[in-house]
Amino acid sequence: MALRDWFPFFRSDATPTPVTDALQNTEVATGNATRPGAGNGWLNEMTGAGVQGLDPNTHWIFKPRGPLGRSQIEGIYDEDGIGRKIVDRPVHDALKRGWTVHLEENTDPGLVKEIDREYERLGLMRNLEKALKHERLHGGAAIFLNIPGEDPETPLSENPEWIKNLVVLRPYELIPIRYFGDDPEDDQDGEEFGQPKIYQMIRETGHRSGRSKHVHRSRLIMFAGQAASDAAKVRNNGFGRSVLDFVYSALALKWGGAKAIGVLMGRSERGIFKIRGLYEDIARGNYENIRQRLQLFYVASGMIQAGILDADDEDYVTTSPSFGGLADISAEQRQDLAAVADIPQVFLFGDTPGGLASSGDANITDYEDRIAADQTLRIEPPLMDFHEIMMRARRWGKQ
Repeated sequence: MALRDWFPFFRSDATPTPVTDALQNTEVATGNATRPGAGNGWLNEMTGAGVQGLDPNTHWIFKPRGPLGRSQIEGIYDEDGIGRKIVDRPVHDALKRGWTVHLEENTDPGLVKEIDREYERLGLMRNLEKALKHERLHGGAAIFLNIPGEDPETPLSENPEWIKNLVVLRPYELIPIRYFGDDPEDDQDGEEFGQPKIYQMIRETGHRSGRSKHVHRSRLIMFAGQAASDAAKVRNNGFGRSVLDFVYSALALKWGGAKAIGVLMGRSERGIFKIRGLYEDIARGNYENIRQRLQLFYVASGMIQAGILDADDEDYVTTSPSFGGLADISAEQRQDLAAVADIPQVFLFGDTPGGLASSGDANITDYEDRIAADQTLRIEPPLMDFHEIMMRARRWGKQ
């Protein structure tokens, strides 16, 4: 079919119609995505910019990659230093100064010391750090409150006897099996309706690996993970997405670019051996002469660091590609990765980006503000949930 047959305004038998009118309000379906045609937005009828079928840029669509698999996520964390730092650094910065518990003005000072001792006995800081790292790495986490004498499948009592220990769990260790609203006594109009109520807890580490039990939601301190669509949460047992999902493309480009530059540098010098009558020798089948000549040249190069050539008939030259712009490309890839990770380059790579007025102070200030927001919005709520349960316990300390 001729090009003219595709476009009515090219055909001689068609009534001339302005491009804008012909394409106005059209839609083009690609895969599962449908987007407006070129009649919407800015376009140039003369150059074809923005015109569907003439401008290739109008054919861009976004195809979701989907979440990374567990093996990929854990592989990056275990073996990629930058990927690990993207997960760990914000957690370290958020917890490095600890926190302060504000009690009533006339509180007995001895109570403050008892609270500190209970925090230390339960390893709260260590377990909180572990949970926050799992939240960033796996898209969520939870801390199970191990309270002896109570059925873990029932709601937590108002005044539990004591907290024996804390167990940090990853999303794949908590499988929802019942939801609020499944039982008649549940509030059918409450905020928790449709949310997981009972989980099957399956430990994958330690001497109890593989064993499971049912636990009630009230016995878990939850860390929801990065924001995600409802469909993504269903795939991850109600939790969010890993931070590595959002930086994966930039991380791959960074390391891919570095490896590509390394390959280019390794091939930076290429030799060209000029031999008179080469094609004639090939045509006559004199391959042995060619092989012996090349062998003699490279043996001499290796032994005496010099080539042996016929003064009249042969020549050997080297060519080197230009590496101009590679440093700029590498710097831009590092900058993109730092931007997606939301971590300043000086913290992520240990250097300061070059350029005019590039001290990085503004980026550091923004990063510190983001860490402060995480402390308020992501860390303080679950920490307060734990503190309130601990304060309601009848006894503290080892039993």
